[in-house]
Formats: sequence, C-alpha cells, structure tokens
Amino acid sequence: LSNGVEPRTFGLYRCQNNMWDMATPITVGNKHIGNLYLGQFLFEAKTPDLDVFRFQAQKFGFNEEEYLAALERVPRWSRETVNTVMTFYAKFAHMISELSYSNIKIAQTLKERKNLLISLRESEVKYRNLFEQMTQGAFRQRADGLLIDVNPAALKMFGLTKEEFLGRTSETQAWDVIHEDGSPLAGPEHPSMVALRTGKPVFDVVIGVLNEKTQARVWLEINAIPEFQPGENDPFQVMVTMHD
Repeated sequence: LSNGVEPRTFGLYRCQNNMWDMATPITVGNKHIGNLYLGQFLFEAKTPDLDVFRFQAQKFGFNEEEYLAALERVPRWSRETVNTVMTFYAKFAHMISELSYSNIKIAQTLKERKNLLISLRESEVKYRNLFEQMTQGAFRQRADGLLIDVNPAALKMFGLTKEEFLGRTSETQAWDVIHEDGSPLAGPEHPSMVALRTGKPVFDVVIGVLNEKTQARVWLEINAIPEFQPGENDPFQVMVTMHD
C-alpha cells in the first residue's frame, strides 16, 4: 500500500473498485512494519462515471440498483480535507516510528486526533456558512476550467440555478460576457482563467454579463485569487469574488 512512500508523507491511489485509498508507512528502525490506511472515498469535485460502476456490478454479479445506491453512500471529500487528515495521520505514524510503544500515550494521541477532526469539521462549517451567506458573489473553478462551487449571491447575478452553473466551463458558448467597452470577452480571458494561467491574482476587472433569468446586462467588478497545493508552482483552482 505504501511502497516507495517516504515517512511523514502519504500515498494516494485509485483502487480496483475505482475509489480512492490513502496510506502512510509505519517504520521502526528503518524497517517497514505496517501502514496507516484510509479509504474508500471519492473526491467531491469529480462526478463518478456511473457506467463504470454499472459494469462492476454486472461483472461481479451484484444488483445494479443496490450497487449504485451503495455508491451514493460513499464519502465525498475535498482535496483540502484529504490533505489535512492524511498529513495528521502521516505525522502520527512517524511518531509511532520514533518512540517506543511503551512511551506512547495512546489516550492523549486519540484525544488530539479527535480534537483535530472536530476543529476541521467546525472550520468547514464556518467556511460554508460564510460562503453561502456572504452578499458578494463567489465561485471556485478548477485548473481545467470546470466550475466546482458557487454561492447564492453569484447565482442571482448570473440568473442561473446551481445545477446550470456547475455544468459549465469558461468555454461554454451560453456565456454572454463583455468588456467594459462592450467588446466580447472570450472564455480564456475571463479573470478566473487569467489567474489560473499566470498564477497571479487578478483584481478589479469590470465585466458585463447577461443575467439569463431577467435578460438584463449586469456589470460586475471581479477579483480572482489562484490557490496552490503545498509545494506546487501551478494553481489547482481559483477563488473568484464579485460585486455589482
């Protein structure tokens, strides 16, 4: 599970069931004695290919409807959650490697783990509440252009449902976006795509979008902030905020 994975790090891999697993090694005296393992889950930003899971159900003789229902119960995690939880587990595994078992305070370790997970959940709830209730429009977009999250204020500005918005990219033809001078603004030049391409923040760009519900032109001031995974030079997503 953790072959080739260095101590204090973790390996992330897709299993034969097309779900994700993670493992970090436990070593004592440079001898690999075991792993800390966490799975099976799916990334919340990626929609699973149901045809793949239908094929698996048929291949192994499972009831297709029950199999897909079980798939819906599989945990969906963000990459931020994965990194936070597995960084903790990797450090925990290294602590076991460094200390003799007689000196490990299991109760304290479990308490710290519980407190970390509680803190993580509380932080996620606070972020989600702020994101949903803020009066500024906000959305997140992946490096491949896929829109992965949006708040109600932004949906109101665009005149779209959440399902409609998240089904698009910057290249979607349905967008009607213009520069401040009235000229068309192509998808690759959207502030979010510029931030993703350059790795630099984009501030105070004024654009006009067509509200698809009211058919009225809405003028917005846009800020786009690229976000990076630890140790990476290219952004993996961008956070966009806007106000009219």
